[in-house]
Amino acid sequence: PIEEPPLTTARLEDAVRGGDVAEVRRLLDRGVCVNSPIDDDGHTVLDVLMVEHATTLQGALSPKGFERRCDADALTDLLERQHSTAQEMFRLLRKRGATVSYSYDPPPRPSEAPDVSGPSASQQTWKSGS
Repeated sequence: PIEEPPLTTARLEDAVRGGDVAEVRRLLDRGVCVNSPIDDDGHTVLDVLMVEHATTLQGALSPKGFERRCDADALTDLLERQHSTAQEMFRLLRKRGATVSYSYDPPPRPSEAPDVSGPSASQQTWKSGS
């Protein structure tokens, strides 16, 4: 029998990067956790999808990008296919509970803010300009 490689978050990440919706679905169906961190910073595969898609779009519209050698119709068709795949991947990941790794650190409350006395920098600049 052919032995399958282990089911890992790294394989899920590779499938997301490669736009392989069928493989992502298979890995998730077999129990790979959609929100397991892919790096020490806690990024998830949904972060990967967002960055990969943004990079693809940016590269396609770059004056030196490979796709810019296409005519307008070919470039539009290419962007539509890439966007469609990214949308399908996004829907699949979200349906399985994927979240981005973004966290919001609210600013300190006034009672926790450092004590700053004296004129602010903008006030000092204003006064020095007079």
